[in-house]
Amino acid sequence: MIEMFAKAYKRGFWSSLVWLFWKIKFAVFSALGVKNVTSKYQVKLTANYSDITFRYYFFGSYGYYFSGLLQSQTKEFSFIDVGANQGLYSIIAAKNPRCKRVLSFEPIDVTYDLLTKNIAINSVGEKCRAFKKAIDNVAETKSITFDSSHTGVTTLAGDHVESKNMKTIETVDCNCLNDFFSDLNEDVYLKVDVEGYEQTVLNELFKAEKSSLICGVFYEVDVQWVDPAELEALLRSHGFTHFEKIGVSDAHYDIFATK
Repeated sequence: MIEMFAKAYKRGFWSSLVWLFWKIKFAVFSALGVKNVTSKYQVKLTANYSDITFRYYFFGSYGYYFSGLLQSQTKEFSFIDVGANQGLYSIIAAKNPRCKRVLSFEPIDVTYDLLTKNIAINSVGEKCRAFKKAIDNVAETKSITFDSSHTGVTTLAGDHVESKNMKTIETVDCNCLNDFFSDLNEDVYLKVDVEGYEQTVLNELFKAEKSSLICGVFYEVDVQWVDPAELEALLRSHGFTHFEKIGVSDAHYDIFATK
């Protein structure tokens, strides 16, 4: 209790009221078993109360840098969401009238089902194409780590994460991506959130024929899993020159790279 009030004091009075409102809202919805809820991002979600990623969606815990960027685009664009999870950023992009199409990759069957349900309840299905696939340097069947209590730590870089179980998934390579990307003709924004597998995914994406359309890449850096300098060098080799860090930690943060 003391810790809770200490956090409230640091937030300030108004922020604390907002924080308390959302905490109570979550508790009530969870207790009543409400099936569909609206997050702080104004995205409707199929309830998945036990999942940490769902809670991050609900409470707006990912911040508003990238969501704001997707919402503010005034030129026509498309969005590729690799590691789409339950679809937060896919849906935010699709809601922008200037967004032409969204390609979402989520390989885990139960998470993919939530992704497609969320696309449907937000009425953006005409723009969104979801693939129950992971991107890798080979098209095959693989095992992937999975934790149903935190779907956001799913990864093919299995040595980095302790997982409660494993799932069998399908992967696709650049040859498949060429087919998936065939209709792309406008600027493309790319989000890659694959928990330590970023370099493999980016390498394969840049082999695709229309990868030159990618004008912005939003990706996660965790220095326990990846070398940020290597990721930056890879992106620089494909014409990216500006790298904006989002987050105050030097160990875990996001980068938005542009040309």
